[in-house]
Amino acid sequence: MEAPPEASKPADAKPVKPRPSAPTARIASSSVKKRADGLTSAQLNVSRSSLMKPTSTVTAGSVQRRSSTGTAGKQQENGSSVVAKKVSPSLSDAVKRSKPVSVPTVSSRPSLEKRTSLVSERTKVDSVKKPSVKASPTSTLNKVPSLTESSNGSSTTASSRRMASNASLHSPRSSSVTSSVTKKLGSRTSSADKGSSVLSRRKSSTADSRDSRFMLLPQVDLKASDEVRLDSRGHRVRSLKQLRLTPKLEFVYLRDNLLSSLEGIEILNGVKVLDLSFNDFKLPGFEPLENCKVLQQLYLAGNQITSLASLPEFPNLEFLSVAQNRLKSLCMASQPRLQVLAASRNRISTLRGFPHLPSLESLRVEENPLLEMPHLEAALILLVGPTLKKFNDRDLNPTEAEVVKQYPAHTAICIRDGWEFCSPELAADSTFSFLLEQWKNKLPQDYIVKTAYVDHPFEEDPCHCHFSFTNLSSEGKLVLKYQWFLGGKTPTGFVPIPEELSEVYWPKSEDVGRCLKVECTPVLNDAEFPPVFAVSLPVCLGTGYPKVINLTVNGELVEGNVLKGVPQIAWCGGTPGKGVASWLRRTWNGNAVIDGAEGMEYQLTIDDIDSSLVFMYTPVTEEGVKGDPQCTMTDFVKA
Repeated sequence: MEAPPEASKPADAKPVKPRPSAPTARIASSSVKKRADGLTSAQLNVSRSSLMKPTSTVTAGSVQRRSSTGTAGKQQENGSSVVAKKVSPSLSDAVKRSKPVSVPTVSSRPSLEKRTSLVSERTKVDSVKKPSVKASPTSTLNKVPSLTESSNGSSTTASSRRMASNASLHSPRSSSVTSSVTKKLGSRTSSADKGSSVLSRRKSSTADSRDSRFMLLPQVDLKASDEVRLDSRGHRVRSLKQLRLTPKLEFVYLRDNLLSSLEGIEILNGVKVLDLSFNDFKLPGFEPLENCKVLQQLYLAGNQITSLASLPEFPNLEFLSVAQNRLKSLCMASQPRLQVLAASRNRISTLRGFPHLPSLESLRVEENPLLEMPHLEAALILLVGPTLKKFNDRDLNPTEAEVVKQYPAHTAICIRDGWEFCSPELAADSTFSFLLEQWKNKLPQDYIVKTAYVDHPFEEDPCHCHFSFTNLSSEGKLVLKYQWFLGGKTPTGFVPIPEELSEVYWPKSEDVGRCLKVECTPVLNDAEFPPVFAVSLPVCLGTGYPKVINLTVNGELVEGNVLKGVPQIAWCGGTPGKGVASWLRRTWNGNAVIDGAEGMEYQLTIDDIDSSLVFMYTPVTEEGVKGDPQCTMTDFVKA
């Protein structure tokens, strides 16, 4: 578009007065008046002429363009100042940026006229091409002081003015485009804020409750097809019946809705990831989830759940988030494969009913009253076991792991039953008193448990249990029956061991790392009473050194008969091997080795009459490890 003739007039031509209603004209005038102190009259005339001419020209052009679109009448009814407000700031900004170029010398009039004309022409062309781009008056006002302050004449300021001038010549619409984009983004942001403000009114959806330090939410699997993925986040869904649930769905995201019941979720028998965070779940009612057998990740954060007692056991669940609810405990069914449990920001104050979590690696309970418990990490290690690696998003304290060793083996059972956790120095007596209180109404009248414990078990080494009762009366005789059980890495999940009904049990290789439990049932006058119990520490690996538990000699001690030595060996993890046996003849003046009697059997001779025999045996494993030798002595041999 060809520039109007006014833009090509010399600088000393008569300036056109701006419209008094345009705010840009007033700003430009005040800016020129501030600069007048440091400029000559010639420079001031040049500045005024170069400032006024483009402003009036572009304004007139803008009015003509608007009249051609049929909007000029509307603008004129409200006053032509509207047009000036929308167009003049862009031009004024561009002119002010180009103006400082002429400040150093007065002899740069042709250059100034040329640049001013160029700015005017480019601004007019851009205003015709893109009429929707408008400058922000606020941005113009903010730039005026910076230009005024930069007119002090220093070298650094002058260089910055040249850069600003070049930028305005090459991109006269930069400020207007930026302000327009800002307006558009601002409008989009405000509309998004309005949409999110509906959800933010709910208490569970406030910014404070969604603290990212404690909140763990799933990332939507965008690679999954629509057949296996359902994403209905923030749709204000009140019932699952509003959704099209199918058995094929594997990833279901229902966060930020109004769900209060799980009725209808039974159909999701193939779901792997289920996000129910920030809904309206309150009372326990998780029974419908029993059909979700392949569920791996369950998100229930940001609700008002008060109990997890009805949460079923999931055989494949690895991640569970129940943060920011109203839980007072973590009592729920066993989760055999759960690795991460996030329960921060609740009201948990007790470990009573803590579930069996044999695979748990990370537990988070920040911002719960439970944190006030002394040696809390030690208690959790006792409850969870050696799999626990992180507590509240940090590694376990090694000191707490050492404290664990000072507590009795049955401590975890007492914690789950409500025993108040205390320091290790008091734990042995405190836990036993706690158990006695539970047993006192189950025992026969006038009987009190005196001792109840199990030896520390080792692989292939006999383990003894010890029970004794105090009888306050002399009526009847108490008979004790035993049953051994095998549990997990912690004293939970015990199952009976068939045919192990005596006071001694020999742990097998497959028992290593698992706890033992023995129940002692008192029987008085053929009446059985509820059993009391004792729990062992986890079975340790054998030492590898075999040892003789019992050694006997079978056979009649008469001349000519054959005697046979029978050792009972605890191999303690070693491979059973062939031991070393020998026979000795014991006389009134000492023991004498019998030549050739080095087997497990020995035939009595005439020399053995009126003497006793000694059978000695040294156990040796297949690997060549020898145990301590043991011996046994017979009675005198008869003729």
